[in-house]
Amino acid sequence: MSLQNRISNLLMAACLIAAPLLHAQSGVQAQTVVTVMPKNGKQPASLTAQQLKATVGDKPAQVSDFVPLRGERSGLQIVILIDSSARSSLSLQFSSLKSFIQKLPEGAQVGVAYMQNGRAAMAQNITPDRALAANSLRLTSGVPGETGSPYFCLSDLVKNWPSGSTPDRREVLMITDGVDLYYGRRYDPNDPYVQSAVTDAQRAGVIVHSIFYRDTGRFDGGEWTESGAQNYLLQVSDGTGGHAYWQGFGNPVSFDPFLDDLHTRLENQYELGLLARPKNKTELQPLKLKVSASGVKVDAAKMILIPGSESSASR
Repeated sequence: MSLQNRISNLLMAACLIAAPLLHAQSGVQAQTVVTVMPKNGKQPASLTAQQLKATVGDKPAQVSDFVPLRGERSGLQIVILIDSSARSSLSLQFSSLKSFIQKLPEGAQVGVAYMQNGRAAMAQNITPDRALAANSLRLTSGVPGETGSPYFCLSDLVKNWPSGSTPDRREVLMITDGVDLYYGRRYDPNDPYVQSAVTDAQRAGVIVHSIFYRDTGRFDGGEWTESGAQNYLLQVSDGTGGHAYWQGFGNPVSFDPFLDDLHTRLENQYELGLLARPKNKTELQPLKLKVSASGVKVDAAKMILIPGSESSASR
């Protein structure tokens, strides 16, 4: 074989080896916020980009960024969304909520809204003034059925986010019993209003947490209704990368343990950047993460918004 042929063969082999690498690095950029927590204990969780593997749709996606959302990247907007039908005893938790607001990460902005007839009525628009937000907490009306569906209210909030700015994070803390009066008291994992709320939050990049708090005036459906409602809240938090809190089927004596845990979560969030294969149009695609580090748990939305190839080509 001549020297020229050998060189040609070597170049061809190098191209074949490089092709998969170049292909793996191609794609469109997408971002999501993930929460990194220790599986046991309160020691800080440690994780690097190299210890994460991502799949978008059914295709591997390259991890392009893994940035802690602290310091200059600590931007956060959080709305506390309260069920207007809640028992008036909810006011006993206001001191805990006010303390939580004051302890939010540096640079955070907070708003307060109440669920009313399927919409989120802002009592205080998103503001960096924490005292102003804390003072907007008010007694709930306790009128049976005033909320309608907490999931309608959530959809209304995330689709009409009360701020034009785009911080690193947008999150919601819902305080509700989770019962969907628009769909009925019996649990249905395919409740369209719950599913729509999850999809709307995923599209908006909003993480949703919840605290289960029994409302007043509900038809007494017993544990079946309450268990189903808690499952709805769990669907929402799991779907968006948040966390659902409850203490059995009763109201907790104090929100403090829940809010302390949520504060820890907010302090341990990262922006995850991925290079994913686009489809023609921008759409949500399933996201799966695998962690090679031991003792670490990563919470992330189950879907991620991937820009379409058409929108990428037009940039």
